[in-house]
Formats: sequence, structure tokens, C-alpha cells
Amino acid sequence: MIYETGWCYRALAEAEIEAARQKLQREGLEKVLANLKKAGAAAKPGQPAPPLPALNPPEVPVSAIPVQESEKAAREQYTALIAAARRSPLGTRAKLEMAEMDAQRGKTDAAVEALAAALEDNPPLELAERIHLRLATCFLARNDVDSALAQTQAVAKNATSSLAGEAACLLGEIYIQKKDWPNAIAQLVPFRDKDPFRNMPGLTDRALLRLGYALAQAQKWDESRQTLEALVQRFNQSPWIYEARYGMGWAWQNMNQFDNACNAYTEVTRGTAAEVAARAQLQIGLCRLAQKRYPEAAKELLVVPYTYDYPEQSAWALCEAGQAYLEQKLSGDATKLWQGVMKDYAASKWAEVAKQRLTAVK
Repeated sequence: MIYETGWCYRALAEAEIEAARQKLQREGLEKVLANLKKAGAAAKPGQPAPPLPALNPPEVPVSAIPVQESEKAAREQYTALIAAARRSPLGTRAKLEMAEMDAQRGKTDAAVEALAAALEDNPPLELAERIHLRLATCFLARNDVDSALAQTQAVAKNATSSLAGEAACLLGEIYIQKKDWPNAIAQLVPFRDKDPFRNMPGLTDRALLRLGYALAQAQKWDESRQTLEALVQRFNQSPWIYEARYGMGWAWQNMNQFDNACNAYTEVTRGTAAEVAARAQLQIGLCRLAQKRYPEAAKELLVVPYTYDYPEQSAWALCEAGQAYLEQKLSGDATKLWQGVMKDYAASKWAEVAKQRLTAVK
């Protein structure tokens, strides 16, 4: 009964977290739409502003959401269960689930401690495998790639495991972190090409996204693009759909097919207000810069800081917009932008880039 009560509180906590997330998302979306409206009015003074796009809201990580009351209550139930029946199967499962709550909140040290204690209880095989995989994700979060690999291999060696797909996906992620592109690709290709990996809900689409990334890092650009297109076609409701479209744009861009790249990036900016949209808008500007379409490049780049609230992308975009102005012999406008970067983004690497470009102009 204590365990079931804990689960009830976890269900309530998920609803509370989601409500808090949606509130923050609405606020973020309203800010982006207000900026877009202002930019549209400035672009065509005296004319009606263009209609605003129907954007998905920006992402809000759990770390940005305050701890909810039901989370605290669930933790109290799990703690009571562990105290009452520490080495029972339910006690072990309580350790796993409390560790999952810790990991969700970024408390990886506490999660690792709880998971290690759970393994000492000699749990049943399936529960032990789940604990191994949760340990692996925690070690990855701490950049302890070798420990993550050891925990994942403990599950991957069991070909009949119900968690074989999750283990394969995690192995692919581990090899990506190690920059071992051939092994990463080998682990993730079955999610594109082989049953039953081709249709694992909540897993295959993520694996395809990471496969596309690994192929891109191996500079297999067209294969990367085709893999990400498969994700878009097969999982059009995936939460990774805009990351996939961004990856398609990145592949086209690296094949010097800039118009195709811009088309893919535009699909991102038209669909979401998340951070990936700021990255996509930045890349549109960089594509136009590479094409020597300097007025258009400056316009597209300046959309980033005037629309989105992501400092890294904004500082980079301002630096490159300055370069686009310089190519048009508008050194005064370029200087203003670079001075602004040095002032407003002094702690970023782009402040140094702006300083170097100012020095070169002088």
C-alpha cells in the first residue's frame, strides 16, 4: 500500500510538473510572438503586420520547474517503504524509482548511490537490468563514459532481454560520447533497417536522430539526411521532429546545397519557438552569407537576437551580421554590432571574436 501510494503521488507530481511547464512555455511563446510581431511591424512601417505563425512553445527543462508538493510526498512514501522493507523486491523497486526522480532533477550522485544500493539487493533479472541502464544514464550525465559502457554491456549481452532495444540505443549514445562513430553507427543502424527495432515507440525515433548525428559526424552527409528524412516520414508526431529537420538542413548545408538547407531550416522556424529554431535561423543567415547574399544574410541573422532569448546563438548571429555589413562596405554598422557583442556578451567567446574583427577593421 505504501508503494501504491507513492505511485499515486508520482502521478500527481507529473501532472503538477506538466502544469508548471505549460505555464512557463506559454510565457516563453508569448515573448517570441511579441518579438516577431514587433519585427514584422518594423520591416513594413504603416502596413498591417504579417500573420504570426502557429509555433510550438519552447522547451522547458525540469530543472527550471520548482519541486512540486506531490514530488515531496512521493519521496516520503518511498523513504518509508525502504525503511520498512529495505531488501524486498518492492524496497528495491522503490530505490530505483526514487533514483529516477533524483536523476530527473539532476541529482546524479544521489541517484547513483541509490541504484548501487538497489543492485546489492540481488533483484530479479529484469529489474537488475533496468537498474544497470539507469546507472548507465547517470554515469553518462557525469561524463563517466567507461562506467556507463560497463553498465550497459551488462544488459546488451542478454540478446533475449526485454530491454535490448534500450540497451542498443544507449550503447549508440555512449559511442557517440566517445566519438567512436563506426561503433555508434553499428549500434544504431538496426533502428533504421531491422525489425523489431524499426518500430519501438518512444525509442526508435530518438535512435534515428542520434544515428543521423553520428553519420553526419562521420561526414556521410547524404546518408545522414536520408536517415533523418526516415524519422520525419515514419514518426511525424515525434518530439524530435524539429531536431531531425535541423539535421537535414545541416546535411544539405555541408553538401553546399544552401537553398535546400534553408528550406529545411525554415520548416523548423515555422514550427517551433524552441532553442532549435534559434539555431536554424542562425544557419539560414550563415547559408546566405556563404552564398554572398549579404543584405539577406544580415536580415536573417538579426532575426536571432531580436526574436529569441538564447545568448550563444544571439552573440554568434550578431558577429556574423557584422561581417555581412562589412562585406557591403557598411563598416559603421558592423562596428556597432561588434561593440554591442563585446558589451552585452562579454563572457562569451564571441566577445573575443568581435574584438578581433574590430581590430582588423581599424
